Order: sequence, then structure tokens, then C-alpha cells
Amino acid sequence: MEGTNQHSIFEIAITEESKQYLLETAKWGKLLAVVGYIISGLIIIAGIVILLAGNAFGELLGPGGGAIGTVASVVYILLGAVYFYPSLKLHRFALAVPDAFRRADQEQITYAFQNLKSVFRFWGVLTLVILGLYALVVVLGMFFGAMGGMA
Repeated sequence: MEGTNQHSIFEIAITEESKQYLLETAKWGKLLAVVGYIISGLIIIAGIVILLAGNAFGELLGPGGGAIGTVASVVYILLGAVYFYPSLKLHRFALAVPDAFRRADQEQITYAFQNLKSVFRFWGVLTLVILGLYALVVVLGMFFGAMGGMA
């Protein structure tokens, strides 16, 4: 580590090479955040379209079809809103990293890592919830399959 430009952060040195990795990560993070914003917007637009087309669902599916369209639209709008959150946090990370290095600002790099932690926590919790739902579906499928075999 001789001859490298280092900045001490909590007694961990960020070398020039580490800095370049973080700056490149921020660029990719910005791209993924923008794509996330677009996907989130498209999901919300789809939910609004489904809501506006609710009458068509009623005609196609008969009684209760309109309710299915309304529920589907609410689910889409909620999914779009949920997907917006990690994109926002990732975008904040991507903007804070180069700013922190440009100004040599410890608080800004901490803010960047705080947002990155939020992204990983969000996806981790969501993954656990989805795995739990999968397990529940498997258990219920086995239960109802066994009940159907008894009839």
C-alpha cells in the first residue's frame, strides 16, 4: 500500500483502486436506479389502465369481474410504489458517492453507504417474504392435495 493515496474511514483505508471501484459501482447503480424508476412507472401506469378498463373486465368475466380488475389494479399500483423505494435509495447512493469523493466529505460517504444498506435490506426482506409465501403455498398445496385424495 506504499505510494497510494489513502483516505482513512473508520480506520479502513480507501485506496485509489477502492475509490475507482466505488465510483464505477455508483455509475452502475445510477443506471439500475433509472431503469427501476422506469419499470416502477410502467407498473403504476399498467395499474391505472387496468383500473380504467374495469368495466371491460366486468363484461368479459361476468359478475365480479369488475372487482377482479379493481383488485388487480390496486396490486399493480402498490407493486409499482414498492419497487420505487429501492430505486430511490440506489439513486441516492449513486449520487452521493462521487459527491463524497469530490468534496472529501465523510458524512456524504456515510450517507451513500446508508442508502446502499437500505437497498440490500429491502431486497433481503422481500426475498425472505417471497420464500415464506412459497413455503406456505407448498404446505397448503400438500394439505389440500391430501384432503382431495380423501374425498
